[in-house]
Amino acid sequence: PATELHVVIPRPRVAAAAGAPVQIPVIAARGGLPQPGVALVLRGSGALEGPGARDQIVATDDSGLARFTVSAGRRVGSYRLEVAPAAGGALPGRPTVELAVRPGGPWSIVAEPRQIVFERGLDSVAPLTVTVQDSVGLPLAGEVVILQASAPEMEFAPDSAVTDSSGRVRFVVTRGGVRRGGVLEVRVRDLLRTGAVVALGAPIASTGTGFHPPAAARGVAGMLLAEPLVFEARTQLGTPAAGRLVAFRAMNASVSPDTALTDSAGRVRVEVTLGERAGTAAVIARVDSLEAPVTLQVQAGPPVDLVMERDGKRVDGGFVIVAMRDEFVLRVRLRDGYGNAAPAGPLAQMLRQNGAQISAKLRVVQLLEVVEEPAAVALKFRATQVGASDFKLSAGITSTVRLEVVPRR
Repeated sequence: PATELHVVIPRPRVAAAAGAPVQIPVIAARGGLPQPGVALVLRGSGALEGPGARDQIVATDDSGLARFTVSAGRRVGSYRLEVAPAAGGALPGRPTVELAVRPGGPWSIVAEPRQIVFERGLDSVAPLTVTVQDSVGLPLAGEVVILQASAPEMEFAPDSAVTDSSGRVRFVVTRGGVRRGGVLEVRVRDLLRTGAVVALGAPIASTGTGFHPPAAARGVAGMLLAEPLVFEARTQLGTPAAGRLVAFRAMNASVSPDTALTDSAGRVRVEVTLGERAGTAAVIARVDSLEAPVTLQVQAGPPVDLVMERDGKRVDGGFVIVAMRDEFVLRVRLRDGYGNAAPAGPLAQMLRQNGAQISAKLRVVQLLEVVEEPAAVALKFRATQVGASDFKLSAGITSTVRLEVVPRR
């Protein structure tokens, strides 16, 4: 009948890579005339997104066209999605679209182990496993993986293999196949990644391996340490461990680079940017199975904020009301740009030296005592006269609080 709503799907079969968005256009008409404002649902589209997701609903535009935009999901397979009225029921012919979800292109290439060491007393044959996945973690089968040297002086003959159903391929690296230490690279299509570092030398010794005493063991929060850290690795033969991969991680700091190869002296230099939190920071180096830490001190930066508190509440920019003859305490804190407490010793000294002038200028209160605390300066006042006065304090930065003394009831 001419009154029935019909939906046409121009592309009844659609293919997309896993995790990629895909558009499914549909056209709604009644008696050959486009129908605007028709709410349609794509049944089964919610299952693509994952548990709990709802099927997508769209409305047709003035030309009777609607576009469903869905994610292809993380599971490879073929899915039948039905277009139906959003209000319920079914459309004539039950229009459906078949969505084929396929693995995407290579995105993650991981090789294990990250380092291969050849030395007397150790194995002369080492397996190397490469796993290839797409952007949503699906294994990519049938991908050609090429293992090659990063430098010709390694004299490593390139090898290739095809990934299996789990996205893995296994290579065998032999001592005789490598003339010098260096980096083996893995190539998949146009992607190139570091496969493994090949080292020709004795195992790492715990004695003699670690950070040199830092030339600059302290610095300001958020700033680059004045001198790079130097890490040195030695072998069990007492020789420099050259060409070894060292990985760095940090707490309350960041390092650059986070991985590097030792030079001919077995050393690596890294730049350290201290974290935002005043206190301690640590950098840990790992070479083979050995870890070595170094501890650094993070100091507060220059003060950018002067805080006044009474009873734990910030009052600068506001006012404090006290009764006549009452004694009260204002605490003054200096903070850097990250909120760390800056040293308040110079401020305490300045306030002690100018206590009489402060009392005379304020008129309504008298400064009784200045006490330097670990992270603040405590100012003890007594209300001496009914009235109000502004307490303005400057230490490179300025804060003001209005002190108001009222009669005692």
